[in-house]
Amino acid sequence: MMKIYIKFIIFLFLFQTNNLLAQLPSTGKSKGAYTIFRNGEKKFYKGNLKGGEATFERSANRYENNGDINGYIAAKAMEAIVLLNKKQPKKAFLAFKRAEELYNAQTKHNEATRAYLRLCLGKYHLYYDEQKEATVFLEEAGAVALKNPEYVSPIFNIELQQTLGDLYLRRGDKEAALNVFEELLKNANKLPAEDQNQDLLNKYQIEAGRLYDDILPPADAATRYGNLLNTADSSQRGTLNFKTGRSLYQYTEYETAYKHLNDALTYDLSPKERAETKAMLAIIAMSIKDYQDALEQNGEALSIQLGIGGSARDIYNGLLQQGKICKELEITGKSLYWYKKTVKNITPSWSLDQELVHYDLEKIEHLGNPALSENFNIALLNYERAERLISRLPSKERDVAKIEIYMAKGALYFSARNYDKSKVYYASALELMAVTYPEKHALVAEATRFMSEIAIQQFNYNEALEFINRSINAATLENARVISGVDLPIPQEANYPYELLYATITKATVVYHLYIQKGSPTRKQLLHALSISDLAMEMLVKLRATYRTEGARYKLSELSQAISHQAIQTTSRLYTQTKEQSYLYRLFNYIENSKSSLLLQAVQQLRAQKVSRVPDWVVEKENKLKTEIAYLSGEIYYEAKKGKDMDKKRLEKLEKELAEAEKKYPDYLDYIEKTYPEYYDLKYKQRPIDCQELQKRMGDKEILLNYVVVDSLIHIMLVEQEKIVYRTIATPQRLGRSITKYIRSLKGENPNDFVKYSNIWYETLIKPIEKHLDDRSIVVIPDAELNYLPFELIPTAIISQSFSSSKTKDYSVYKEVPYLIRKAAIAYNYSATLYLEAKEHDYSNVPDGFMGFAPDFSNVKSFTLTNRHQQSKYQDLLLSPLDNAALEVKKIGSLTKGASYTGFDATEAIFKAEASKYGVLHFATHGILNHKYPLYSSLVLLGDDNEDGLLHTYELYNMQLNAELVALSACNTGVGTIQKGEGAMSVARGFAYAGCPNIAMTLWPVSDQATQILMENFYTYLMQGMPKAQALQYAKLNFLDAGSGLICVPYFWSGLILVGTPDQLHSLQILSSGIEWKYWGLIAFVIVVLGGLFWQKKRN
Repeated sequence: MMKIYIKFIIFLFLFQTNNLLAQLPSTGKSKGAYTIFRNGEKKFYKGNLKGGEATFERSANRYENNGDINGYIAAKAMEAIVLLNKKQPKKAFLAFKRAEELYNAQTKHNEATRAYLRLCLGKYHLYYDEQKEATVFLEEAGAVALKNPEYVSPIFNIELQQTLGDLYLRRGDKEAALNVFEELLKNANKLPAEDQNQDLLNKYQIEAGRLYDDILPPADAATRYGNLLNTADSSQRGTLNFKTGRSLYQYTEYETAYKHLNDALTYDLSPKERAETKAMLAIIAMSIKDYQDALEQNGEALSIQLGIGGSARDIYNGLLQQGKICKELEITGKSLYWYKKTVKNITPSWSLDQELVHYDLEKIEHLGNPALSENFNIALLNYERAERLISRLPSKERDVAKIEIYMAKGALYFSARNYDKSKVYYASALELMAVTYPEKHALVAEATRFMSEIAIQQFNYNEALEFINRSINAATLENARVISGVDLPIPQEANYPYELLYATITKATVVYHLYIQKGSPTRKQLLHALSISDLAMEMLVKLRATYRTEGARYKLSELSQAISHQAIQTTSRLYTQTKEQSYLYRLFNYIENSKSSLLLQAVQQLRAQKVSRVPDWVVEKENKLKTEIAYLSGEIYYEAKKGKDMDKKRLEKLEKELAEAEKKYPDYLDYIEKTYPEYYDLKYKQRPIDCQELQKRMGDKEILLNYVVVDSLIHIMLVEQEKIVYRTIATPQRLGRSITKYIRSLKGENPNDFVKYSNIWYETLIKPIEKHLDDRSIVVIPDAELNYLPFELIPTAIISQSFSSSKTKDYSVYKEVPYLIRKAAIAYNYSATLYLEAKEHDYSNVPDGFMGFAPDFSNVKSFTLTNRHQQSKYQDLLLSPLDNAALEVKKIGSLTKGASYTGFDATEAIFKAEASKYGVLHFATHGILNHKYPLYSSLVLLGDDNEDGLLHTYELYNMQLNAELVALSACNTGVGTIQKGEGAMSVARGFAYAGCPNIAMTLWPVSDQATQILMENFYTYLMQGMPKAQALQYAKLNFLDAGSGLICVPYFWSGLILVGTPDQLHSLQILSSGIEWKYWGLIAFVIVVLGGLFWQKKRN
């Protein structure tokens, strides 16, 4: 036993001795030299080359005095490396020459010494670009470090990786260079904070970034940049956010790109980076139709490019983009402001007319909306300036640029309804395309489609048919069947699916009008025209499954509406000719398809995730596959757009990758269907409700009124359990402006307009179906600008002109108007399918009780004394105090025995901690609408060190609340821009995205005094057990009937509406009758007093 123990001790001693011999000498007499050596490394790494050189020399001398050859060799090698970094190769040679001789004279070599010397020799040969020799030495040094990482220091590894990176770049091996630079960054970040060299770290972050841009797909580059962001200091965060955002933008991940690009703008970017950032933000804004923001972002980008003398390509792109934005802009004045910022030496006498003359341009008159003529002329000027830059572009890019300009001008004149001029430019584009592109090309498909649209507008349907068939054939594969006459396209043969879809939509219109022009179309002909619309809808549904960006979804929603509108026209004619009930059912389906498809998808997605408990990674992978398909499709389009100069190998590679991605996506859906069948069924097998199914599931006391505006007609469909009524009526001229004037008249200042427009709405929207309205609840599904209209105010009879003839203002006459609300309780919804989603919502898990919030914005400064980072945010939002909000919430909280958070207690943190415990959530606060991304719309609470106080819709979505009713008062939460096929994009709509089935919201900014009383009335009736719509109906009528003076005008009491279902609320306790009368007496008294105050204020 003793012998075994002695052998073990001897073995351990020999192993330790060998191990020590393999490392740098660091013990005994060599300890001091070793300490100096490590200090030299730190100085060298931190950029103190002079100090590092002197320190390594001292270490070498100390090792030499101690007779330690290995230590001496390593120290001299490091001294030489410092000198090479100082660009002093001759001194470096002298430093390592003797060390190399001593090393070669040894019979046994220390591994650590070998590594340091080989790194030195490799670096020396690389200095003279002797790559072959450098490779041998550097790889040998790397082999030692890899096999025995403890023999060398982290700083040695960093220097080795930096040198290898330099070597690989010289060899053109960018992938290998990227690998070693990433390893370098990983090692550098492991060093203690006091040893860090941030400048060096930044340098190699930039170097890695260049390689990301050169060799990585944008998605991978964005991930790598994101990793760098996690460790970057403030000096690099701006550039890294810019590069992360740019990569995400290139990958069409616009929502995430938007955040990074905006973050980048908060740092000091170079002018070129700032201009590029602004230009990308402009395109993101355009993709979601926020043209005002796009104009400002692109205007700034263009101003910067012109100021710094940017490249002809950058300025050309900026001018072309600015023209496209001005064409879409629906507000006036802004485009002129931004145009003038891009013109040098503007004189006080400068005018738009003079500028048009200067460029020899004929002024555009917008025939549809003359107010937009200014925007269109500025668009034309931007296009003209861009066209004059084409000669400065590389010769191979000029024809493509000319095509872009012709197409842009063609679209501009088309929108201005100058079809002759539009036709000239599209014909010029096609003429140039004939020598630039093959016939089967996306741009050929687009140009010929527009030629068809022009022919439609000029009633030349035979020519329209020729062009649209050419467009269809241009969008299909090389060996596809040639489509002619009224043939249906073949979706399976699509080469450019989007263009084929657009062309199919147009063909449905062409064929319909062709049949109409020839006389009374037969049923067979109309059904054939309808089959083209049905085919287009099938194609759209398939495309929708693979597109996930907000902009792409909006575009598809618009196309869904366009398909549905043509199908509605065709089916309406079929029903008129045949009076067959089956066509009414089909008509209902098309009307339903034209409504809120995005919102329906979002609600179904949320419900699917809630019910099935599918893991997040499953949804994330699904979205990633969609993004990959969108990215590759875009890259193929832009590569093919280069025409004769396209990279055929790259195009083939992209097409192969797209084919693989398109195969992976359905395969993955098959996996989801098998693994998570409930999630799959809820998300992918749900379709808009059909009419007969709706009738089965409606209550016997409900009427659904569905409106859709198609060109010159409003289609009205009334649906109840046993009956369908369908009517059409002419759309009032300038519908949007008429509604704006009507809403202004509700303040009582223009009774003539009130009478005029009230009667128009009665004649148009109520009279056609009036006899079918009775005491039942009405669910209104509006369309287009009708989303802004409070239907409960529409009279049920013509208002006499004597109403407005009185010279003295008697506001009590507003009580006598036969408003629809006196006849029926009214709720609203976005579509019939969403109405049923809300009606059949699972309320079994809905908690009881009320929770209300009313922040105090009157003294933000006092709140932020300990939260100074929040103060500027609230001040920037310009939040006015809501004097009655706290009283409103406290009274309702008392009535419902609920929780009220007012003043500085109304924080986002409390909401997140407590909201899941309540079935009714009430906010008496400001709302902030984000037109770009509805999920980023927010309600303003108060923040703290953990929360910013802005309760975003996406946060609600992620919280998966079970609230049955969300009430939004004291702000115009229902107002928002109209998105074709979706309706008003409002703050309240954001809550619908988050899965809230019922939302009480306001259509305009309402007095918080009036809102307080209306809300108290509303909750009191709810507490009596009244259905929601009836409770709001009674609250409004009680307010009106008890009021006097100015408060009787509709503006004060009609702006609050209910979106959801009219039926019973499940989550509040019923109030005892004894308490009811106490509240009614108090409320009646307050309304009378309030009416007097408003009347006195008006008189003053």
